[in-house]
Amino acid sequence: MAQPQQAGLEPENEVKAHHRRRDTRPQLQRIKEDILFKPEAASILMFVIGAAAMISPTWHEYIVAFGILLFLYIRSSFKHYSLPFRMPMSTDYDAAANDGKGRSGIIDPEEINPATDKPTWAKGISHFGNRKKDDAELWFNNDDLRTHILIFGSTGSGKTVTLVSMAYNALMQGSGFIFVDGKGDASLFATIFSMSRAMGREDDFLIINFGTGSRDIEGPQLSKLSNTINPFAFGASDALTQLLVGLMGDSGGSGDMWKGRAISLLTGLMIALVSLRDAGRILLDVEVIRDFMQLKYIVALSNGKNPIDGTPIKLSDRAQAAIKAYLSSLPGFVEKKGADQSATTLEQHGYLQMQFTRVLGSLSDTLGHIFKTNLGEVDLYDVVVNRRILVVLLPALEKSQDELANLGKVVIMSLKNMMAATLGAQMEGSKMEVLDNRPTNAPSPFVTILDEYGAYAVPGVAVMPAQARSLGFSMVFASQDMPGFEKASKEDAASIAANCNIKIFMKLEDAERTYEIFEKSVGMADVMVMGGMQASTNGMSTNYMDNMNATMEQRSRGSLQDLKEQKPGEAHILFKSRIIRARMFSCGMVDERNLLTKYRLNHFIKVKPPAYGEMAEWDLSPEALKKKTDVAKAQAEKDVAAAKEAVVTAATADITRTTPAAESAPAVVQPTSNTASVKAESQAAPAVQETGIRERTARTLFGKRSGQKKAAEQEFDGAVISIFGRSNDSLDEASKAVVAPWAADIQASMHEQLAPANAYETGWQTATTLSDLYAMEEKYGKATQTQILIDQQHTHAALVAMDRLLGVDASKAQNDATHVINAIVANASYACQPTPAKRSGKSSLVETFSKKYAVR
Repeated sequence: MAQPQQAGLEPENEVKAHHRRRDTRPQLQRIKEDILFKPEAASILMFVIGAAAMISPTWHEYIVAFGILLFLYIRSSFKHYSLPFRMPMSTDYDAAANDGKGRSGIIDPEEINPATDKPTWAKGISHFGNRKKDDAELWFNNDDLRTHILIFGSTGSGKTVTLVSMAYNALMQGSGFIFVDGKGDASLFATIFSMSRAMGREDDFLIINFGTGSRDIEGPQLSKLSNTINPFAFGASDALTQLLVGLMGDSGGSGDMWKGRAISLLTGLMIALVSLRDAGRILLDVEVIRDFMQLKYIVALSNGKNPIDGTPIKLSDRAQAAIKAYLSSLPGFVEKKGADQSATTLEQHGYLQMQFTRVLGSLSDTLGHIFKTNLGEVDLYDVVVNRRILVVLLPALEKSQDELANLGKVVIMSLKNMMAATLGAQMEGSKMEVLDNRPTNAPSPFVTILDEYGAYAVPGVAVMPAQARSLGFSMVFASQDMPGFEKASKEDAASIAANCNIKIFMKLEDAERTYEIFEKSVGMADVMVMGGMQASTNGMSTNYMDNMNATMEQRSRGSLQDLKEQKPGEAHILFKSRIIRARMFSCGMVDERNLLTKYRLNHFIKVKPPAYGEMAEWDLSPEALKKKTDVAKAQAEKDVAAAKEAVVTAATADITRTTPAAESAPAVVQPTSNTASVKAESQAAPAVQETGIRERTARTLFGKRSGQKKAAEQEFDGAVISIFGRSNDSLDEASKAVVAPWAADIQASMHEQLAPANAYETGWQTATTLSDLYAMEEKYGKATQTQILIDQQHTHAALVAMDRLLGVDASKAQNDATHVINAIVANASYACQPTPAKRSGKSSLVETFSKKYAVR
């Protein structure tokens, strides 16, 4: 059976392009470029010259001289050797050659100083791969990377491996990156996490995973799916308004009127909410926005009240005006009615509130495990400033096109707001304050990789590469083809392609739009081609030979056939007017043998940010501590003087009523076991004028007069009653005036050097202050914040100091301190019980101290 005839061409019928091209270079130029200036060919040539000198003794002197001259010529030519793009920063540092400025010791002919038009130091920092024909390394410097990168590659072209290797370059530079993947592939997470662990950066690793595995996420999960993010925690009100407006979509037709009014509602509300957020009154998140859209909440804000608890709040004039402007535009709204408005007003507001139902429901309900949080774990500003690692997974198969576009809008708008925050808005001040202090002034860029960008392309993103260069960002846009870029906006796609100076074309199949971009980018070139062939008949055969004519033609510098034939990892790199056929750099982390066997996301503890006033209270600078200590000491002296005066007055009055002769001599009150009688007798205690109550109590407890311990305790009880009164209700107020200054005394004494000159006094002050605090707690059964602070920070140091002062062997100090601390903790736990009956079995802390130290 005869085979059917084919009209198409077979490979043997095709004339290869390189067979038609003619090399018209002069012969000497061919020798220089193809032999002398190629290391392999030059090495073979020098070997041949050496062998010829040995074989021919007659001419060996001339041959050797020729070889030496040729070697010197080749060596001098290699001084001007350069790589295709940039030379890397050299580790061969020469301080003298670089004036001690720490620059590379290599002069790069491609690094031209625009002021002098002369080559300068090499600055290459990022390795992209090697040129295929000679393995020359391909490097780019910081400025090149900040002109952005555009990558096209079909499925299986090695695009993801190339992008991961670019991220690896960022880690090698000590920088960070954001990697947004439109496929939502978990293997990318495993690869980047393993890479972060290998570089010791796993503590900087963050991930936002929008994939749920096609299941609902409700309640606690066995494993953490994603870190959380709150895009409303930071940013200006107009930026947050645009974020939500961008998610609304196009209403079309008459719906534009309702959309405009809904935007007016959101604008006024967002101004008020951001004002409250910045004042520290609320933590703004998507749930708060949804709640505050109710009319009763908006009315409460307009009346200067917190809708949640009814407390007064003060909005800025701008926020107040925006809220009132919206309410006044509602049909039938009457301010005097408050939240009890007519049905028409409620209906009109409900129509506007409905415009945001889908948007807020998606963020709060469907993706609540990511967005429904007031304190997010991912702060994009922190990610950029502190060079962290953020991976964002967008599941294209799990979400609809509209839903995926909305997720892309959230991510892209959040990135835009973050870039705006790093731009800086200060216009006045020194150069350091206005320009040099910006967080993005770094020697390496922060890399932002948008892989499979066509799956989540959003309008308006073209401004990012146009402005990101001056902010220190290197943006990488990657897609399978150009039509994917053009889904959202053809104008944006064209602008992105125009603003990316480094274009990388990997294996391509699209012969239309994507190849059109490639063909226009590579341009045309003049080339000499064969003029034709002529037949030569020799006997029985006919040969076709070159007719030795050449013609000049203009042809494209690239070929679709070359793009299709590229292997995974191969690419055409376009930079300036150069085309480099390269093998892209692969960091090796995508190899399964280099991956970790276990993975774990970073878990965080929520910590509510303090208000501005609280920050001032917790200022621990030396100046602030000294000021607080001085104020506390002055207040303590004032309170102690008042206590002395009260005790003396009360005791003198009692002594005068009972025995007039007692004025001439101090009386000792006998110890009693009943607490009530101790309080009564303590009021009749004699006045002690030669020293203060605390000092005398310390000497009684820790000095030689241990027999007077009970009397001293009773005197102390009298002082406490005089200061705090008999009512438990006065304890909190009184503790602010007396307990807090005593705690400040402890803090001050802990910083003093325990020298023999002041050790005696310091030890007494510390011990008696602790005793006073716990004795007051025993009497009145309330634990103060100051007391808890002492338990945590000062008790251990105080007890060790007492052991040193009272002569305990240093080896026993730790055990002694632990023993007494346990007693303190037990006392504190008893004192916090609600009823006195539960505290009746508690031993006095004063007795604990006296038993330990009075015998010494």
